[in-house]
Amino acid sequence: MSANFSRIALKGGYAVFYQVPSGRLVVSITDLHIPELDPSYPLSWPPGLPSIPLPDLSPIAAFSVARPQDEQQRADIYVLYLDASPNINVVFTDTSSGSPTWKTTQPPALRGVDPDTSIACLNMATSPRTSTVLEQLLEPASESTN
Repeated sequence: MSANFSRIALKGGYAVFYQVPSGRLVVSITDLHIPELDPSYPLSWPPGLPSIPLPDLSPIAAFSVARPQDEQQRADIYVLYLDASPNINVVFTDTSSGSPTWKTTQPPALRGVDPDTSIACLNMATSPRTSTVLEQLLEPASESTN
């Protein structure tokens, strides 16, 4: 939920995306009210997702990138999932209107994939400091990811 390792290393610094028995995609943000969490911790995105029905056992994967030039070191989240058609869809945080909101898209290049397609997303390994003892932040988004 942050581009800064010292924030995501806390219990309240990350979330889990998963499918509930009713078939919907949901997100669970870890406890944001622990004493160790900085009271000014900026939420990178809204806690609730749009209502997204998924086929049983649909693959889901997510990754995050730092928002370019964001002084609060917030991250943008991208969640990929396979629908029944089968197409890979993307749920992402959009900050073009100021406050982050969830948006969905279905890129043409990800339509009509094999029904047994797996999805994997990778993030850069996180660490509190580089070998030169500088703060190590999550890689910022490029203009092509928006």
